[in-house]
Amino acid sequence: MGLFDFLKNDSTEMKIRRKLASAFDDAVNDVVTSSESKGLIDNPMFGGLLVQGAIGNLYQSLKNGDEASMLSLMCSREGLDYHTILDEECNKALDKYLETSK
Repeated sequence: MGLFDFLKNDSTEMKIRRKLASAFDDAVNDVVTSSESKGLIDNPMFGGLLVQGAIGNLYQSLKNGDEASMLSLMCSREGLDYHTILDEECNKALDKYLETSK
């Protein structure tokens, strides 16, 4: 593997991470701005559940949905582990949007 292959992998991984982070942001934004969640989103308990549900729903879709095998194959061709990247980006989204008692 040459130097340029390493740079290609890094840029591919960063593109995938940015796309996943953007998808999680969009999922949270959709639930926050949804007319069905008005009134609930301001409640710390229900708002947190709605946000966690949006992130979890997208995670499951990206892990088990139709796109998952295609994304996994694309990543494996680049020497990347799609499921590890997905797990890391999901955890980043959870940390970003939810208060945790660490």
